[in-house]
Amino acid sequence: MSLDRYINSLRKPDQFQVAIKLIRLAMPIWEEYVIAEDQKEAEYIFYYGSAVGNKYHVHQQLLQRTVDEVEKYVYANFDPAAYGARKFENLKEEWWSAIRGLEWEEDWYVKEEVKLLIFAVHNLLEAAMGKNQTTFKESFIYVTVNQSIDSLTCSKRMTLEEAQKYIGLITD
Repeated sequence: MSLDRYINSLRKPDQFQVAIKLIRLAMPIWEEYVIAEDQKEAEYIFYYGSAVGNKYHVHQQLLQRTVDEVEKYVYANFDPAAYGARKFENLKEEWWSAIRGLEWEEDWYVKEEVKLLIFAVHNLLEAAMGKNQTTFKESFIYVTVNQSIDSLTCSKRMTLEEAQKYIGLITD
């Protein structure tokens, strides 16, 4: 079975649990990036836009906070009233600088595995906020899982087969 069919066959809470589990497994990639950039003690990662030289920032804990908030939402049975939907809106605003630097202006240069992880966490937030499909007609939660796996395999933390076993797509 293909990854997208497998993910889409799962119940919604299980889809999110698989995505969160993989992202948490990949989070050391982000932590190592922060250390390598000598930003361990800094609250923000900074980069400059090439168009007019604007200084942009990304909160060092943005990825972790996003995953934590989505997980709380999943545990609240996807109930915005029980969870507080405004939290996602606030996180979405914080993501603007990260996505702009990676996608629009391409001014924030990071290793491929870091970039994949950043996009995976951002797409997890998009899925939690109710976006179902990307412009390519793929589910956001599938894209999240796929990018998480790609991040793990690109960084050589896990092979594709190990990742597929880890999420239950294939068994021995």
